[in-house]
Amino acid sequence: MIYLFNILFYLSFSIVAQGQVLPSVTTDNAEYDKLDEFCTRVNGSFKKYRWNKIICNPKRWKYEKISTQGDPLIYQTFFANPNSKKNTFIFCGIHGDELPSTYLCIHLVRDIIFDNPELYKNSNIIIAPLVNPDSFFFKKPSRLNANGVDLNRNFPTKDWDRLALHLWKNHYSSAKRRYPGPEAASEVETQFVVDIIKRFNPERIISVHGPYGFWDYDYLGSKTEWKKVKRTARKLGKMSRNFPVKDFRVFPGSLGNYAGSDLQIPTYTLELNSVRSQDSHYLWMRFRNSLRYILTK
Repeated sequence: MIYLFNILFYLSFSIVAQGQVLPSVTTDNAEYDKLDEFCTRVNGSFKKYRWNKIICNPKRWKYEKISTQGDPLIYQTFFANPNSKKNTFIFCGIHGDELPSTYLCIHLVRDIIFDNPELYKNSNIIIAPLVNPDSFFFKKPSRLNANGVDLNRNFPTKDWDRLALHLWKNHYSSAKRRYPGPEAASEVETQFVVDIIKRFNPERIISVHGPYGFWDYDYLGSKTEWKKVKRTARKLGKMSRNFPVKDFRVFPGSLGNYAGSDLQIPTYTLELNSVRSQDSHYLWMRFRNSLRYILTK
């Protein structure tokens, strides 16, 4: 039964669903071979974690950048309304040891083109499901990338040069798990996320982390817009079975600081309450309605 489902899901990537404009099939042989090899490894990890409801299909991913250890930094675009500028960017797996994060992003792809395409028929969405593949593939997945950098402290925030390394050394006692890198945006994975933000100019950004257990929101714009962002975050919490909502602090080099404060893009972070692989599908079932809402709002 699982085998039959996977075949159907694989074929579904070739269908234009309910007006969705799906990514074109890769035609460059070298590029396809790279993606094919990558997806083989990804699917091996999915099998290890018993994630039988999702697969990686090499024919439908895009990439321009390569990780430190040579893996493609994949993303996908679903532009149901190419004339609209209301783009939403969601990314997962920036910390490789937060395993359910990637599961949720991959499952969203399935939801968009296979399970509930009608829900997204007016939405423009960019999904990057595995921002830190090197760490994901480690024998023991790690928060850090292959260079030992915490990517969520590496974004080029206005305060990075002044505070990032100082805070790391003096407040975190140079803890390896918090290392922000030698300079802002030093890491190719950080550059990948920054490039997508600049290219698609999203109206909102969602990132998925764990395991602190709350919806977080970041925005430093007008008071009126901030209230709207706060109301949206509260709605997300209610739709997630009354999950807590916090206006959590930002850090030098964090996404919330870079996108929500410096760029003034409403930024929502879902901090899942578990990073265990075996909890992944439960977490998808808990948060799918709130994710569908924010992606189609």
